[in-house]
Amino acid sequence: MMGIGFWAVTQKASYKTFSSISTDPAAVLIAVGIFIFIISFFGTVGALRENICMLQTVSITILVTTG
Repeated sequence: MMGIGFWAVTQKASYKTFSSISTDPAAVLIAVGIFIFIISFFGTVGALRENICMLQTVSITILVTTG
């Protein structure tokens, strides 16, 4: 998602119709991609190191975002 967002930002550099970050879909894609990357990183490293704090962070985040 981050890659698609960065690609969209570079492709629309000549178009200035969406000048606000709140109305820019590419910025939303980048933000969601960063969020997914961080959560998956916590899950992977937490499982690898058997770190309970990181695994609880992942499970609470998943619970809050899907519930």
